Amino acid sequence: MPTYTRSIELDAPRDAVWAWHLRPGALTRLTPPFESSEVLGSGGVSDGARVTVRAEVMPWVDSIWTMEHYDVRPPEQFRDRMLRGPFDRWEHLHTFTALGARRTRATDEITWELPLGALGALGDGIVRARIDRMFRYRHLTLGADLAEQGRAEGRTLRVAITGASGLLGRQLVPFLTTGGHQVTALVRGTPAAGEVRWDPRRPWDASALDGYDAVIHLAGESIAGGRWTAERKARIRSSRVEGTSSLVLALAKLPHPPRTLISASAMGIYGDRGDELLTESSSDGTDFLAEVARGWENAAEPLGAAGTRLVHLRFGVLLSPAGGALAKMLPVSITTEQVKCSPEIDTDKPVSRQHEGTFAEYFGYPLYWAAQDFGAANLQADLAMPEFVSTPSVVLPQVDHDSDDAAV
Repeated sequence: MPTYTRSIELDAPRDAVWAWHLRPGALTRLTPPFESSEVLGSGGVSDGARVTVRAEVMPWVDSIWTMEHYDVRPPEQFRDRMLRGPFDRWEHLHTFTALGARRTRATDEITWELPLGALGALGDGIVRARIDRMFRYRHLTLGADLAEQGRAEGRTLRVAITGASGLLGRQLVPFLTTGGHQVTALVRGTPAAGEVRWDPRRPWDASALDGYDAVIHLAGESIAGGRWTAERKARIRSSRVEGTSSLVLALAKLPHPPRTLISASAMGIYGDRGDELLTESSSDGTDFLAEVARGWENAAEPLGAAGTRLVHLRFGVLLSPAGGALAKMLPVSITTEQVKCSPEIDTDKPVSRQHEGTFAEYFGYPLYWAAQDFGAANLQADLAMPEFVSTPSVVLPQVDHDSDDAAV
């Protein structure tokens, strides 16, 4: 049977790497967005525990996988075997080898057997290439997450998040839970266990959040979800400005407001400036998105007056096959050489962007400063800011298949 093996050396103790894999959200965090997969259920990592995943085996064809953990030997290894899925056999061995007190080699070994015997074996090359692409992503994510989570220096933070079920929140929550932090989702509907109900339009009770280390505010109407009618523009504005005001006023009334508020913003605050080089200190624009972003950031100021450090993360265009702008920018036809934008997209304008897989890591620096025991004045001076969240380079809206952007 064919076997695939890949290893990565991590700057983290073996016990920390093992603990990361046991925490809620680990499999979600390791699942590449380009695989169109979803974790439906996980019973943790122990002998006999099962994991259920919905995975796309080919365009518009999904398969339900049921995997069982066995041969679990903390902190050295565990195995998965497929009980249900598209393969006749699939086994995955995870091993963790200590390379000293603070360095670990993580190795993944996959053995598989396709159905239909010799005929099915003709597809082994395709399977190997897909596995390699997936595990390159997994190892890069694991290494980057462990490095960023190390900023917390072992302290467990209590963090509340609005927009936790959205495109961005679905990556951020597992990034935080695998780091060992307590995450509370703020929801508008009936809260489940571990959730708190909030209301973006009227006063609400935030007492359950008293003493939290940080609140991350992501909620807002999608700007890419439809035509900008007058009604839709009003929803885009109110969901950000009024929603932020409602959140901030409730938090400011707490006896112990959060030490940090990280609030989403957008590079649209600068308006359409062509190829002008912009920094965080550049002046605001005057168009609709600039007006919305300015009101969005200003709405958080009352919490800053209450002593909370405010961080506005100004996002570029998020690239993800799971939603957002990417699907809107791709053409109807895709050639084997490149992905071209539809005629409606102006390909002469550069795009500042970030990828879904790395999005969560941008929160590490401002968030983990909440764990440091500095005075409020120093916190405000050292890291109270608007901050770009984007790659250091821009692209025209055209993607080569061989580039890093094509990986999304």
